[in-house]
Amino acid sequence: MLDRWAKEVYGDTEIGDLWLNFYCVSCNLTTSETVILERGSLWKAVRASSSLPGVFVPVLREGNVFVDGAIVNNLPGDIMRKRCQKVIVVDVGSETTFAFQMAEFPSPWEFLWHRILPFGKRVEGPNIAAVLMRATEVGSHQKTDEVKRDADLCLRPPIDEFGVLEFESIDRIVEAGYRYTQEKLEQIRSNKALAGIFLAA
Repeated sequence: MLDRWAKEVYGDTEIGDLWLNFYCVSCNLTTSETVILERGSLWKAVRASSSLPGVFVPVLREGNVFVDGAIVNNLPGDIMRKRCQKVIVVDVGSETTFAFQMAEFPSPWEFLWHRILPFGKRVEGPNIAAVLMRATEVGSHQKTDEVKRDADLCLRPPIDEFGVLEFESIDRIVEAGYRYTQEKLEQIRSNKALAGIFLAA
């Protein structure tokens, strides 16, 4: 399904044919390496870079297994730093508290039962996707902090209300990010210390 969607969106486009330089980061589970994808099929690179382990099917490339690069580097501004002088990173990692008011996790049947009952109290607990995503973020948390400190500018759109897999809210997420960035750009233009970010290198 995801392969079909990616092919429909990106078609036969090759990364080298894009108007702007592009790369994305994936993790090669076969070799335990971070891989920078900057050549070849665009759709397959994007798929490999967004294959959250346990949630989406990994991508096979030349017999190797590729998954989301976030498990080793969730904010690859350090890779960008090696390629340009000015680095702007956009941090969309979760900052919500990952804690729940319960002594133990309910069984799957209890979760289902509380969702079926119209007037029952809803059981609030993490699903498997949330646990996997949190584990992914924790694994590269220290590197993410280092990247944010090194960046010339770090943007943090107000999208904490949205879940990682909340694809049905994509229009609202885009709008929230767009409005936030517009406001930030106006602030930056009036700040002489930051205005140099937009000057040609």
